[in-house]
Amino acid sequence: MSAQPDNLGRLVGIFGPSAAQTQRAVFTVVLSFLFFIAMMFASYTLQNFIYFLLASAFLVVYLVTLSSLISQRRNIFRLYEGGFESRRSSYRWDEVESVRWITGDRSRDLQIVSRTGKTIAVPASINDVDTLAEILKSKIAV
Repeated sequence: MSAQPDNLGRLVGIFGPSAAQTQRAVFTVVLSFLFFIAMMFASYTLQNFIYFLLASAFLVVYLVTLSSLISQRRNIFRLYEGGFESRRSSYRWDEVESVRWITGDRSRDLQIVSRTGKTIAVPASINDVDTLAEILKSKIAV
């Protein structure tokens, strides 16, 4: 975290959220909002409380998915000639100790360990994370 992005050299690549993940989230946001509007209309016209409860549930799904979509769009990994930047931290290549895959129940995330022991998690939802892993491993091996 000692290096600033302007000290890392020329920008080589930007790895943002996967388009498939973004499309799924947008589809869920649009569909849940449409169901929310439909249930509010049914609640208003039929005067039945169960439709209001359904509308509330779709509103919760809408808000949670929208907030995760917004937070996911900030998850950008920038690759420079002299290092990388992830979220608010930046590292030079000589500050990185290892790069490894961490396999969970349903996900496979990339973990970068610095020489100070701090770990940086790169989620599998990043676009082309396999290529990013290969680039990081080749830069660290040098």
